[in-house]
Amino acid sequence: MILKASSIAFVVSLLCLIIPVVHLLSGPLAPAIGGFVGAGTIASKKTQAPFIGLSLAIFWVGIVLVLYLFKLAYPDFFSFMGNSLLIPILVVFLWASTLGTLGATMASNKGH
Repeated sequence: MILKASSIAFVVSLLCLIIPVVHLLSGPLAPAIGGFVGAGTIASKKTQAPFIGLSLAIFWVGIVLVLYLFKLAYPDFFSFMGNSLLIPILVVFLWASTLGTLGATMASNKGH
């Protein structure tokens, strides 16, 4: 169930970044919105919220890793990424896990 919630949360948070009209507001909050929708979909409990947030963060870190694979193939096109992999992964992980957990916690409080 947690994998289902985090998968839904990931898709919703990606959609928040893709829609151009609202991405300035929804982009930074995408993991919170995704965590809220994902946790609400499975009617999660408060104790599941951190696991949903951590799972969501792992999905987001996967995107960073894919970008770095593309960087290896096309180094000039992805030169803005720099050489360090650790800092972007830490930033994305903290951003997605914190906001994803907050969104999932808010959704789990909604039904109680």
